[in-house]
Amino acid sequence: MLNSIFIFLIKTILDFLAANFLLRFYLQRIQAPYQNPLSHSVIAMTNFAIKPLRRIVPSLGKIDTSSLLAAFLSQLILYSTLAVSGNLPLISTFSKGAILLLFSLVGLVKISLYLVMIVLIVYVILGWVAPHNPISEVLNTMTKPMLKTVRKFVPPVNFLDLSPLIVGVLAQIALIVMQHLVPLSL
Repeated sequence: MLNSIFIFLIKTILDFLAANFLLRFYLQRIQAPYQNPLSHSVIAMTNFAIKPLRRIVPSLGKIDTSSLLAAFLSQLILYSTLAVSGNLPLISTFSKGAILLLFSLVGLVKISLYLVMIVLIVYVILGWVAPHNPISEVLNTMTKPMLKTVRKFVPPVNFLDLSPLIVGVLAQIALIVMQHLVPLSL
């Protein structure tokens, strides 16, 4: 029982950190203003790790490598902890490192897909109840490329935009496919 509680807490904390590091990366990619409440809170939550990493790992142009590295390291720590505690069956000692790296990458992709779904849900809800909220502009910028691609193929039906639903379903299908490709990852 204590082992399950420990694993739950470690997974929750490290996944939360990875999600914030990835969100910081995505917000910087779309050049979201720092004054925005979402940007401001994400930066405040991640500065403890990103500031020291930036001294060691330089950015590559507009790519914030420090945030990506922090997200990857949080997932690597998670899967290493699971492997050491015996909660992650590994194939062999030789391939242990490669599998941990693979699981960490898959973990980042999964968290990114979950972020896509969360951003879409919040975007749709805010569009209904508070379309002029300060966060709406950032969410619109984040979702615009995905929704624009789907809107090319699926036009609105009687003024009802189905593109957020379609992108959400596609993200969920991608998660299911990934679970079948790497079944041992959590």
